[in-house]
Amino acid sequence: MKTIKLKKNLNVNFTPRDVKFYKYMLPDTLGNAEAEEIAARYVTICQAKNEWADFRLRDFTETLDEDLKNIDEVSKKVHTLITLDRFKMSRPNFAETGFSNLINGKYITFEIEENDVRIFPTKKLLKAIEKYAQ
Repeated sequence: MKTIKLKKNLNVNFTPRDVKFYKYMLPDTLGNAEAEEIAARYVTICQAKNEWADFRLRDFTETLDEDLKNIDEVSKKVHTLITLDRFKMSRPNFAETGFSNLINGKYITFEIEENDVRIFPTKKLLKAIEKYAQ
């Protein structure tokens, strides 16, 4: 496998497409299901691009919104407010918990942009995901 260099000197020896997992599930990886789902969604975004990269919160919410279209009306109403510093968006509660756990666990960092939030994986996150690379 080739070594891939990410922004902030994150070198890994596997590509996003090497990671095999059930859709949006990386069990026993980060200590809680919410953070694991967010991380799995991150891998899915990277698999589509076939590269490890930072992503915008908007990219994440677009994939989440796509999934929510397939959920009944009652489930769609179960939303809370996710806040990353000054950035606010209406999203399901798991996203708020998941992002909070990823930030507190130092699995991701983020930068506030004018109309979005750019999220960066840390080497710690990629090392946790690596066990799913085949």
